[in-house]
Amino acid sequence: MHWLQVHAAELGIDPRRIVVSGSSAGGHLAIWTAITASPPGSDPAETPLYKPAALVLMWPAADFTLFSAKQDRFGGHAMECSATQHLDEQMPPSLLLHGDKDPTVPYESSIILHRTLTASGNSCEFITMPGCGHGTTRPEWKARLPGLVEKFLREQKLLPVTPAP
Repeated sequence: MHWLQVHAAELGIDPRRIVVSGSSAGGHLAIWTAITASPPGSDPAETPLYKPAALVLMWPAADFTLFSAKQDRFGGHAMECSATQHLDEQMPPSLLLHGDKDPTVPYESSIILHRTLTASGNSCEFITMPGCGHGTTRPEWKARLPGLVEKFLREQKLLPVTPAP
């Protein structure tokens, strides 16, 4: 994110209109691009210059404290590494999608993330994907996902509005 913003002029992009998206662990990383504090182990000089214009988070691993059986994976630092516990008061508008049958990233993680974001006045549209596991595991959701993301980005005025027929 920092690199994109530093090189925005040569890339011909607006550094304040970058949308960051990620799924699973990538969703975790996407959230951290919108948090002012640097994640543990990262170089503070590489933090984004501006928050993303919006976040699109798909079944994000946002709260490592819910991975109780796998806490050792984080060397006892699950709380410090979790994004949910470090959210800023002002976060970008977010689209959050999660399957309610996810065996990999607890669905509860997204419930908590949504609650935390909205409790502080942030905009977060949370869509539960009934019957889905980790990812878009059902064909109807694979077909619907692009349209949902497009609709969200249009509502944020990050894509042109489609003229009425």
